[in-house]
Amino acid sequence: MTQVFLKSEFEKTTKSQLKLKSFPIVDFGSQTEVEVAVTEAVVPFELFTPKLNPLTDFCRENYTQIEFVYVTEINQVPIYLDVTSPKHFVVIVQENCSGTVVFDGDEICLASAEIYVKAKAELKVVLLQINSSEFNFSAMRSRVEREAKIDWYLNYFKLSNAYSFIQSHLVGEKAESNINLVTSAEGNEISDFFIGNCFDAKNCKGEILARAVSKDSSRISFVGEIDITLNGGGTDSYLKEDVLMLDATSKIDAIPSLEIKTNDVKAGHGVSISRLNDDKLFYLTSRGIHKDEARKLVLAGFLRDSFSQIGLEEVVGRLEKII
Repeated sequence: MTQVFLKSEFEKTTKSQLKLKSFPIVDFGSQTEVEVAVTEAVVPFELFTPKLNPLTDFCRENYTQIEFVYVTEINQVPIYLDVTSPKHFVVIVQENCSGTVVFDGDEICLASAEIYVKAKAELKVVLLQINSSEFNFSAMRSRVEREAKIDWYLNYFKLSNAYSFIQSHLVGEKAESNINLVTSAEGNEISDFFIGNCFDAKNCKGEILARAVSKDSSRISFVGEIDITLNGGGTDSYLKEDVLMLDATSKIDAIPSLEIKTNDVKAGHGVSISRLNDDKLFYLTSRGIHKDEARKLVLAGFLRDSFSQIGLEEVVGRLEKII
């Protein structure tokens, strides 16, 4: 399979090319309607840009298996989904229910999902796209209804070639979507990310917080988007990208994109790009810590802030071993 599309540059037309199309409003109560939903789920990849057609074609040819996951109560135990083989997930969180779904892509990640969070429901989504020496990707979108909430925790580590497209579509009043992304790249690793919140109802809120570390000849392209439609009055949103570059040969493209079509909203963004803090290294080495170990401690602290909030001891432990 060709990988040339992974090396493409995001253009200024990104936000129009990657416009999120509205989900069909489907009631999953009857078998007939479920069959309609499956038909919609088979080809969700019209979201991709024309540059990513090889990936689109690959998915349409191979993703013939659809798996439905229902959250019908307040679940304390996380649901683990194996995304190391081609499969498309449809996750449905019923009204007033809550749960956690972990998409586990250790060694290879072929994550494809559509997520429906119904009124007053809550869902925590954890993505582990890690330890892959081959091409891997994640393509997920969510529909968030009235007073519902989705929290994304996206983790990308040790990936040779990676692509990720994550987007929330908030269609109900007072809906909320928060996206936390953490990644690192080294050697010749290449990663392309598109992460976005589309606010399509009144008084919604959400944040996008991304942290990235790069070194050697690695390359990370990150596009974070806030899209507030004509229906999105009263939205409160923020986008923040923190980048730590360890040498002059690595490259990170951090591109914030805000598209606001109405008034009476809050929409801010910030990008910080920095080098490894010499003062912190000096402080640690002056107390007997070897310089290499000091670097590891500083980097671990920078990245850990993002994934420590996941709240799953097993997942956090795996990520700490990696960094």
